[in-house]
Order: sequence, then structure tokens, then C-alpha cells
Amino acid sequence: MRVLLLERFGQRRIRRAIRGYQQLRKANQLWRPAAVAATLTETRFDRCRGRVSPIVFGAAVGDAERVVRQYVLRRLGGQALNRALLLAFGTPRAKVVYKLPREWRVALRHEGMEVAELQSAARWGGYLALVFSYGVVTAAACVFGHLRSWFQRAPAPSGAYVYFEAMTASTLPQPGPDGRSHDVVTWYHQWDGRVRDLDAYCHSAKGVAPEAGSGPRILRVPSPALWLTGGARFLRLTGALTAAIALAAIDLVRGRWWHALLLSEAVTAIQMRLQSPDRVAREYLLHNSNWIYRPLWTYEAARHGGRVTFYFYSTNVAPFQPADGEADVPYGWRAANWPRYLVWDTELAAFVRRAVGDQAEIVEVGPIWFSTGAEVMEPIGSDAVAVFDVTPFRASRYVALGLDREFYVPATSQAFLQDTYDAAREAGCTMLWKQKRRIGKMAHGRYRHFSERLIAADGVTAVSADIAATRVLEAARMAISMPFTSTALIARHMGLPSCYYDPTGLLQPDDRAAHGIPLIQGREALVQWVKAHGHCFRGV
Repeated sequence: MRVLLLERFGQRRIRRAIRGYQQLRKANQLWRPAAVAATLTETRFDRCRGRVSPIVFGAAVGDAERVVRQYVLRRLGGQALNRALLLAFGTPRAKVVYKLPREWRVALRHEGMEVAELQSAARWGGYLALVFSYGVVTAAACVFGHLRSWFQRAPAPSGAYVYFEAMTASTLPQPGPDGRSHDVVTWYHQWDGRVRDLDAYCHSAKGVAPEAGSGPRILRVPSPALWLTGGARFLRLTGALTAAIALAAIDLVRGRWWHALLLSEAVTAIQMRLQSPDRVAREYLLHNSNWIYRPLWTYEAARHGGRVTFYFYSTNVAPFQPADGEADVPYGWRAANWPRYLVWDTELAAFVRRAVGDQAEIVEVGPIWFSTGAEVMEPIGSDAVAVFDVTPFRASRYVALGLDREFYVPATSQAFLQDTYDAAREAGCTMLWKQKRRIGKMAHGRYRHFSERLIAADGVTAVSADIAATRVLEAARMAISMPFTSTALIARHMGLPSCYYDPTGLLQPDDRAAHGIPLIQGREALVQWVKAHGHCFRGV
């Protein structure tokens, strides 16, 4: 009975959120969640200025307000906040009820929204109690982990290494029959700008056995901060963690909540702070799945001489350009402060500068491989058109994304696929279709049904989403991508004719997010483009 009641409550909330989205669409105000996100990105927590402790913030004490703002944006912004806003929009005279710090409650009221002050303040207080408790548990786990490491041989590099954060098995080398792999570690290994003379590439992916080959060893290390060696460092760690917990508890009672909020993050940072410099990685690489929050431990790593690098595995980071001006910098970017960025091209470098200014080091490196699979792609004929779409989410998930324009929806996706299929058939080519991701039942039902019919059609070869785009493009004569996915840039880099296709005709042809790739609009224009660039049509 309890489970049934929870399910019904959840379904009611979903319906209210969808109703709120529909209200915004009807009023032509889909931009409102994005506007709120932009406001919160630059809403400062000035109360913490001058009231932060190096016990928790360490090397980041000079950037403490930005760190706090980034962390709050990462944990409390995004889809969860968007749902709370939609729930309010979807119910007459409803107020926003969400775990909001005081500064955010004020900012929302300035955006013209009614906020349930007491309920939101209470939820914020409950959230702080939970994150403080989690921080205490994290600190205890760190202490016991060090004790356990004395009796069990913990995995650790024996020499110079670099560390890849937030990895999965698919982002590690998985060579195909030809011995090649298109993952980020392999990309880094062949990149001219890499750190050289390494003994290991370390990563955080779970369930992966160490690998050894002709190059540096590939080794899983659970945390960017290695276990400390020696009893003196362990005692200092225990004392620092105890002091951080006591400080966070006292300040939480005093209303200085930022130490409690960052307590769990401070555990790794303290561990890195006390680390011997010769056990720090030469470089730490973090990717753009988390573009907002720069972890506390990266400041300590940088102070020890470890280079902190943020890299883009995708270029689809900017919103669509409106007809009457420039696109805004999206949610969270204006709070970012990574010291070094690896970008694909000049256009992405310009985006970073618009977002964070000129203070960061930006290096243009071309396309960066990221994930791959062990599956082998079946041989394809020489007449293939590679097609890359974007899988639309079901409505309950899509409405919470906070997008200010309806583009990645089933109607657009179906039109994109149908028109590219028709264009390939008219040119006598095979449609080599790779879906963007595996999201199962999170994909919209109409899209799933259409996909099943398309896969069964003549002249269509469906490719597993796990196969690297580079392998798909190697089997193709040209590429058609949904705006503005990164595959179009990979195809251009490989020397293939490449375009974006917009079946709606609503996007701006000069949108900088296209990175100079031509944007084709309309079915007939797409047919002509395929015929003009294909060199594969059979007398059609």
C-alpha cells in the first residue's frame, strides 16, 4: 500500500510538472527556467566572504565563494530545480517549494516567482543536516580506508602517472580486431601535448582489471588522492578531519553552513593536501560532464605541482542562437574557473572565453575521443551515409531539462530520420544510422516505435550506440548529423563531407554552435546536398 501511494504521488507530480511546462509553452515562456538558471549562476553567497576556514577550503580559500556557488549549482540546480519550478507553474497560486538557500529564495522572488519561504528554508536546513552527516561518514570511511590499506596492498602507481577522473569501462581502451581503440586514454597516449615518460595511466572506473602493454600501465585507483604513507601523515590526517568536522558542526549552528556543505569534499582535499608531492599525478584530467564544479582537491593538487586539465569530449554545449541576437552562455558556465581547457577548435575556444574570460589557458587539440565499445561493426558497402541523431527523452524527463526551445522532441527526430533516409535512398546510398546513446525506456515511446520500423526498412544499417563514431565514419562516404552534435566535426576532421540537417527550418544558418559546418534546411535541399557530395549514387 505504501509503495502504491508513493507511486501515485510521484505520478501526480509528473503530471503537474508536465502541466507547468505546457503552461509555459502556451504563454511562449519556455525561456523562464533558463533565465532563472542564468540568474542563479551569478547569485553570489557574499556571507561566506571572510568567514571561511583553510581547514576545509585549504588552497581554495581565496576562491571560497566561487567554490560554494559552484557546488550549490551542481547539487541543487539543473533538473531537480527545474521540476520544482514547473510544479509551481502547473498549479494555480502555487509557490516554489524546494531546498533553497536564502540567497536563492531572494533571487527567485526577483525573477517574479512566489517562494514558500518556511517550507523551502526547512528543506534547506534538512539538506544541510544530511550533507553534514554524509561528510562525517566520508571522513570515517577515509580513516578506516587508510587503516585497511596497511594490511591490504592498495593499488597505487609506482612512478610518474596521470589521472583520469569520472571514468567508466567504456572510456578505457577496448581494442577491436585491428588493435585500435577510440577512447580518451588512447587519444591522450597519441596526443603530442601529453605528459611524457609516464609509468601509468590511472583512472576511477570500477570493475576494471589493471592492464599492461607496451606503454604505460592502465591502473584503477579509487580516488585522485592516494592513501597516505607513514604514521605521521595518518595522524595529521585524523587530526585535520576531526578539526574539519568540529568546525562544520559549530558553524552550522551559527548559520555558517558552507563548511558543512563542503565537508565531504574536504575529505579528499585534506588527503591531497597532506600527500607527499612525489605521489601526486603529473596531470589530472576531468571532462565536461561536470562543467560547473571544480573539486576542492584540484586546488591542492595544483599547489603540489599537478596540472589540472578540463577537456571537452563533446562540443554540443551552447544553446541555439535566437533570431534576434546572440545565444546566452548556458547554465553554470559563468561560474566555472578551470585553469586549463582542451578544446576541439577555434569556435569552442571562443565559447570558453565568452563564458569564463581570458584568464584560463585554452589549447586547441582537434576532436577528443571519449568512449568506445568492444562490439565489432559488420562490414558495410562503399555507399554509406553516416547518420547521427539525438534520442529524445520521454516527456517526464524532457520537461525538466529546462530547454528554451522544442527541438530534441519526437517530431523533429522522426522528421530528421525520415528525410535523411529518403535522401540516401534517392542517391542510391545505404543509411548507416548510429543512435547517440542507450537510454532504454527513458527514450520517448513514439521515437522507439519509429526506430523499430526504420531499422526494418530496406537500405538501413543500424549501428550499436556503443561503437565509436570514428569507426562508423570510416565506413561512410559522408555524414549527416542532427544540430549541433559533435559527430559533424569528427567527420570534417576525417576529411568527409559533413553537414547538419534541420528539418524544422527554425534554426539560424549562421549559428556559431555549428562550428562552420553547413546547416541544411528542408528535405529537397538535403537531397541535393547528398547527391552533390555523395559520389556514390548509382545513376540516380
